[in-house]
Amino acid sequence: MEKESESNTTILVKLRTRMNDLLRMGVITPDGFGVYQQTVLQLLQEFDRRKSSCFQQAETLRAQASAVEAQGHAFSVCGSILFSIVNGYCDLEEKRIREMAERAANEPPPEPTPDVKTPARRGRPPKNG
Repeated sequence: MEKESESNTTILVKLRTRMNDLLRMGVITPDGFGVYQQTVLQLLQEFDRRKSSCFQQAETLRAQASAVEAQGHAFSVCGSILFSIVNGYCDLEEKRIREMAERAANEPPPEPTPDVKTPARRGRPPKNG
């Protein structure tokens, strides 16, 4: 900002000098010089005020843009986290299925169990004796 205020001071000094040159050369009459000088200096003040306002607004917008960009990155990370969670559950389930298949492959086949229900015999009853 120091350089900016030096620039404003330099412009003000140069402007006053050149307005005095206009008066000296007779381009402006002494009667109208006061109004002319006041108008030019008011314009310079207004330009400086608006310049400051624009720079302040630009700074505010940069800060907002930075905050919004940070939020965008945060949402990007959230998407990655969400994928990691779903992927983790899938990996665990796939591991469980593999382990069950390995256990099933390593276990001996179960022995056939006799049928509890025996079908009724047809035909002649067995002989006794």
